[in-house]
Amino acid sequence: MAAQSPLISIPKKGTDEVDWTSPIRSTISQSYGEDPENYATECASLQRCRQDAVKGAGSDMTGASPSFLETDVPNTS
Repeated sequence: MAAQSPLISIPKKGTDEVDWTSPIRSTISQSYGEDPENYATECASLQRCRQDAVKGAGSDMTGASPSFLETDVPNTS
């Protein structure tokens, strides 16, 4: 007779929606004295990347998120 391993129930981990743009904009303004609106595109990109990481980047095997594919990456060649 084969021995049975005990089963352990592990609840699914979750996270709450977090807005990073407000604290980052505040830091830009207070620490650097710059207008946070100058960095609106970068803040939005960071927020999209975080959402993709938390919710799952995509349903394909690569996991490449649409927001990552839209990001401008400088050509270093």
